[in-house]
Amino acid sequence: MSENLRENTHIRDHGQLYRLVLRSLQEYAVFTIDLNMRIATWNPGARAVFGYNEDEVIGQSTKIIFTPEDRQTEEPLKEIQTALDTGRANDERWHVRKDGSLFWAEGIVNPLRNDEGEAIGYVKIVRDLTERKEAHDQLRQLNETLEQRVAERTEQVRQMATRLSEVEHRERRKIADDLHDHLAQLLVSCRMKLSLVEPADDASREMRTEVDRALGEAMKYVRTLIAELRPTVLHEQGLPAAIGWLAQRMQERFRLSVKVESEDDLKSLSGNLSTVLFNAVRELLMNVVKHSQVKEAEVSLRRRGDEIEVIVADQGVGFRMEENRSPGAATDTGGYGLFSVRERIRLIGGRIDVESAPGEGSQITLTVPMNAGAFEHVAKSTTIEGVGDREGDGEPESQ
Repeated sequence: MSENLRENTHIRDHGQLYRLVLRSLQEYAVFTIDLNMRIATWNPGARAVFGYNEDEVIGQSTKIIFTPEDRQTEEPLKEIQTALDTGRANDERWHVRKDGSLFWAEGIVNPLRNDEGEAIGYVKIVRDLTERKEAHDQLRQLNETLEQRVAERTEQVRQMATRLSEVEHRERRKIADDLHDHLAQLLVSCRMKLSLVEPADDASREMRTEVDRALGEAMKYVRTLIAELRPTVLHEQGLPAAIGWLAQRMQERFRLSVKVESEDDLKSLSGNLSTVLFNAVRELLMNVVKHSQVKEAEVSLRRRGDEIEVIVADQGVGFRMEENRSPGAATDTGGYGLFSVRERIRLIGGRIDVESAPGEGSQITLTVPMNAGAFEHVAKSTTIEGVGDREGDGEPESQ
């Protein structure tokens, strides 16, 4: 017991205890500052962090450890004032070593008060965090580089999608023109020549009637193909009219009644944006025909600020949301078709929201920016005289 008492006598003095604590903090610079903002005490950790020996800094202004920029803006004084006002001042900033090198430090300043609550000085604790900051900066730079690469790749994909869309539009126009200029005209010519043939008997007349009927069906089918490849109404009257035309075709071919609600100002959309949305709506309506097991659907088009919102909804059998996460999933519920629409919309900067559950129908919402018409320079189609402007009843093809 006497031995313990002798040991305790060595630490009863608070000043000695304070000095022992300071000496033990080798990774922290701990020093006190008097009311004139001069360094009063300096622990071994401060010597290790800043490079100054104790006799070199005692009595010196605390400004010697701050950067010239921080001295210019009176940061040392601001730090002390914050500690007085709030009880402590935390900061992370660059500090200066004796050799002039900079290091990133985390610091805290607390006021020292006497029994009456008066400030008699301050204590500042500083820890060198240069390695952590360098690692953080490297990680941030890596993230920025990755984000830049992702943005560049995304832009490349969008540019590729632009070119592919241009090629698709060009090829669809070319096929439609070829059908009109060659096959359609040939069918018309054959039908006209057939009408000039005088049958020799009843069998010949019956044969001519059958051939004429076949040629008529062929012409009707060609007109349908031309309208589907290059819907004239879309380019001449705009998206709302084209959706109305599509609704009529869905009724004629599949007995699917489609209620269309649209705003008139959507007529002025760019040619490509209208085409992308038209094809998306057609694909979604085909999904309704194939999978919903109902004969009614709704399509609404409206403007929401700088965006266009298109909704295709039905009250059919619905599907589980997880079935449409990937392109190869749930083909019996239109998984691939929905995936295809999703990717096309994303490539023009839009998004698609799907709401569905078994037995509760489906609602697909497409939202795209008004400026998404990246292919507006694609030439608009012209009316196909005598063929493309006739009424057809072709089946809307699934893209």
